[in-house]
Amino acid sequence: MVERASIQVSANKLEACLIVVAANADEPLEEIDIGALIASFGIVHNLKNEAIADLSAKTSLYDFECRLVIAEGTAPVEPIAGEFDVFFETEQMPGKVFGDGRIDYTEQFAMVPAKTGEFLATYRPPIEGKSGIDVFGQKILPGKLVDPLPRLGRGVEMDDDGEVRATRSGVVVYVENKFIDVDDCVEHKGPVDMSCGNLHSGGSLVVKGDVEVGFKVEVGSALFVTGHLNSGEARAGAAMTIGGCIYGDLDSGRKVFGRDGVAAKRAQGARIESEGRVLIEKDAVDCQIRCESSQIGDGKKGGRLRGGSILALSSVIIGETGSEAGAATRVVVGCPWLLERQIRDLELQGNKSERLRVKSHVAAKGIGIGAKIVRAQSRRKGGLNELRLQLRRTSRAILKEASVEIGKAHGGTTLVFGKFEYRILETKVAKRFRFDTTARHVVEEDLR
Repeated sequence: MVERASIQVSANKLEACLIVVAANADEPLEEIDIGALIASFGIVHNLKNEAIADLSAKTSLYDFECRLVIAEGTAPVEPIAGEFDVFFETEQMPGKVFGDGRIDYTEQFAMVPAKTGEFLATYRPPIEGKSGIDVFGQKILPGKLVDPLPRLGRGVEMDDDGEVRATRSGVVVYVENKFIDVDDCVEHKGPVDMSCGNLHSGGSLVVKGDVEVGFKVEVGSALFVTGHLNSGEARAGAAMTIGGCIYGDLDSGRKVFGRDGVAAKRAQGARIESEGRVLIEKDAVDCQIRCESSQIGDGKKGGRLRGGSILALSSVIIGETGSEAGAATRVVVGCPWLLERQIRDLELQGNKSERLRVKSHVAAKGIGIGAKIVRAQSRRKGGLNELRLQLRRTSRAILKEASVEIGKAHGGTTLVFGKFEYRILETKVAKRFRFDTTARHVVEEDLR
């Protein structure tokens, strides 16, 4: 019997086979003998009794050799680790594709910005494994979960439904199915160019390099660039510091904006805007600057403003304005430019709303389609009137407090207080200019 049949068990003990090597009709393999062979191996789980009986019957009819599966174990069900279903790009892309087929190669999603409360991902919890049984009736334990729970950083939180949201603004930090966070201060090592594309962050960002031509950096908080802005675009929701120079192109429309302030060593041909202070350590040449206040140099030496213009709400301090050749340089103070812009924007919205209301009214034959637009227009008018009233109330006080301090002013420099112009025709040294709101003229004072 042993010479005619044997049993093989797989390495994982999940399959047992009967190997028949010399069955013949004269000496058939009896079912009882096969059963004894199986029992001698201790195989008890999930026996294929019908297949064994069929094989025994066949051996009494003709000679043959075969390999028959006589028992199968039950494999364990391995556990499934928890997974994140993320709703952001997890890899840098070659570019952003628009619906019409255009591709913006400067947008490569090297950084994924996030705002406080933004929905980032859904976490699917792990599923425990189940034990199996081998052909000998022994339990087979499933593997263990390596990380049964996800690691969440301080910048995110997860609710009972597994929804992960940002608790602060910044950049998403993600390790696939292991870790997720929002970092509110990120460092980018290297220039902002085609290697990474535009950078966006909901928090603060440090760029250790230059921002190259045509590329953009946009952050929700502070921005610090160790190098230059080479005709690139930068926007910061707080203060912006440029370690090098700001080189711009006024014809391109690109702008540098730091809500709480902008500081740089030099600026040339740049459009700079801030609701705070703009500080240029050395020279500002042919720039357009809008700000709450500005300082070019220390007001006594260094810090030259050549050509271009500054438009400020309150005070401006400049080391030197214009040039001996008479470069046209314009300094405007006491100008609530931000408030005036808000009024213009509301006026433009009103014109668009009126045109849309008329079209809707005509299309609907006068049946109230434009009612919502009319109500929105009414609210807009209320806000517009409030801004206009605020402008009238504050303009005089703003003008009274405004001043310009210049270490050396060359001819060709024009100072503007509100709507009143004061042209400097010859070189003046160490002067402070202010506007007398009672006498309605510019007052010139010595700083020495």
